[in-house]
Amino acid sequence: FDLTNICKFSSPVNYSRLRTLRLDGNNITHSSMPDDTANCLRQASEIIFD
Repeated sequence: FDLTNICKFSSPVNYSRLRTLRLDGNNITHSSMPDDTANCLRQASEIIFD
């Protein structure tokens, strides 16, 4: 999973506004998410893996 497809730049004022992210069709696990996911997807209230 390439987080740069969603967040090209991540800073205190520049981040993704996604609220829901569905990854269930991509065979992605929580452990395969990049380290900076929490900073980039701080608005997400739901991230679905299964």
